[in-house]
Amino acid sequence: MSAFIIPMISLRLSTRFLLHSVLLVLCLTQFTSANDQPSSDETRPWRSLFNGEDLSGWSVVGDRASAVVDKGEIVCHMVKGTKEHTFVRTNEKFSDFILEGDCLLEGDFHTAFLFRCIDADADSFVCLNGYQLKIDPTQRSWTGGVFDDYGKNWFWLHNLADPDNDTQLELKAQRTAARQSFKMNAWNRIRIQAIGNNIRTWVNDVPCVHLVHEKYNDGYIAIKIHSWNGALEREKVLVHYKNIRIIDQDVEKYRFETPLPALFVASNPTPLPGQTPQAGSVLPLHNSLADSP
Repeated sequence: MSAFIIPMISLRLSTRFLLHSVLLVLCLTQFTSANDQPSSDETRPWRSLFNGEDLSGWSVVGDRASAVVDKGEIVCHMVKGTKEHTFVRTNEKFSDFILEGDCLLEGDFHTAFLFRCIDADADSFVCLNGYQLKIDPTQRSWTGGVFDDYGKNWFWLHNLADPDNDTQLELKAQRTAARQSFKMNAWNRIRIQAIGNNIRTWVNDVPCVHLVHEKYNDGYIAIKIHSWNGALEREKVLVHYKNIRIIDQDVEKYRFETPLPALFVASNPTPLPGQTPQAGSVLPLHNSLADSP
């Protein structure tokens, strides 16, 4: 009888030990996985760039369009007769970062968030060159797209047009969702994530752009007020910005993921004779006036 009891006790102990080991491994796995994920928004180390009271830490450069602080917002409007864009830019420069800000656009007013922008040459048509996240009031609805505006020219690096290939149904659905994400006359949360040559954007948490490009590595954050020489009535159209904040330390740890495929764009938009883009890249098209930023 005792000869059977000992093996049974050993079996029970072995089974119990095995169960405890499995549970311990599962707990450790869950703990590790949780710590491998970016922190929740509440624990991310956001730093405010706008104090809601004045433009401390910012400078207004370029032409003479209007930018004032009112009720905790940066409120801007175009001014008739301005020959170049006006920018409200940070005095501080940033390289890798995650930027968020809220934008409310009242009407037909072309504006943008610039990032990694640099001082342009003295003879340039604009005073800042850099990446721009477009805030688009037109029926095209490319808010969240990214272009490079420099001198008297521009190139869309990543717009939100439908793909040329009709078989890319998932990408088409993603582009459609991106175009529908921005709401006129309402507050919209804009997010830009720039880590190395990898640039991603979101509008109201909808992913819009996943771009790989290497032209600008470091520079200011800025708000764009478009030049204007048309009807005086357009000066009444306002754009509002608030809650502008940034993460610029340990950025990789707090990065946001996106399901969008990366679009590799050649750094030189116009290849030299006999030169072709690197494998897997595409050249941005020289845009028509219909695609003006």
